[in-house]
Amino acid sequence: MFSSAPLLLDTFRHARQSGRLAHAYILFGPAGIGKKALAFDLARLLLCPKGGCNACDVCQRIKTFNHADFRLIEREDGDKVLKIEKIRDMMGEIHLAPMEGQNKVFLINECHLMNEESSNALLKTLEEPPANSYLFLLTDMPEALIDTIRSRCQEFRVPPRPANEIARILSIELSLSDDEAMFLAKMSEGSIGQARKLHEQNAHETCKWILEKFQDLNQLNELTFAGELESRIKSADGSKTEHHRQEFRRYLSLINSVWRDMLYRALGIPSTRFFHSDAQALGLYNQLNLTAPRALAGLELSFEAEEWMRRNANFTLAVENYSVELCRLMTGKVH
Repeated sequence: MFSSAPLLLDTFRHARQSGRLAHAYILFGPAGIGKKALAFDLARLLLCPKGGCNACDVCQRIKTFNHADFRLIEREDGDKVLKIEKIRDMMGEIHLAPMEGQNKVFLINECHLMNEESSNALLKTLEEPPANSYLFLLTDMPEALIDTIRSRCQEFRVPPRPANEIARILSIELSLSDDEAMFLAKMSEGSIGQARKLHEQNAHETCKWILEKFQDLNQLNELTFAGELESRIKSADGSKTEHHRQEFRRYLSLINSVWRDMLYRALGIPSTRFFHSDAQALGLYNQLNLTAPRALAGLELSFEAEEWMRRNANFTLAVENYSVELCRLMTGKVH
């Protein structure tokens, strides 16, 4: 099993061994970075007789939410906030003696979604935490928590995972090729959750299409490329214009991975740092041989197109304008 954040987990382990473990922690970081996975590791550390072996009956029951001294508190599907009833239910349990071991562990997921009532109810528990109970508050937005809650918790930022580790996990979980797994890992910015989402969105296949089209831009009419791009975007994400805008932004992000590679190449950065380092991509980069200013102009064009989407520009015209300017940059026909 892959540890969610080994250095941070060691910090908690040493704190426990030295008797310095606090009773309330805020674990924060971007969505998908591994906050919940780390919290589950910490629950095993505190509840497992062997300190989190990941193999015993206790560890397995934590994984399946079947341990009497372990609770995950989160909002119901469809709810926009974490309601006070959830916090009150937790408060009714937290002061009870552990049923199986020496400790009780409570995870509050997306704690930034607590409303004022929920926050005030939690604050009462944080002011006088039971000696044998541990709270882990998970959030993407620690700044959204009220100051009195933050002041009573220790805060830890969950770090991004190394790309090699994410690629290894994806290869095992999803039986991916080394090339696809490493691409997703590099695009994920250290978030295993984001890497899985990119896989679900067929990001690698989309990039293959992008690279193929870039190879043919000299022979391809600009508006033909725009039409193909618009068609793929509309077929992927329903009929609503806002969905099309979101999908276009996703394509821009993937296209930017190619621009960044060409910028790295122009700056002499080794291809091992590229998002795409297979024969198809390297052949394209050698064929285009773009300078750093042109690669930067490509990134700036993407940022400009994202701004068009934010300003609700006409979707079809935006795709056409972007495609025309992209073709000119790629082929050197810049005004």
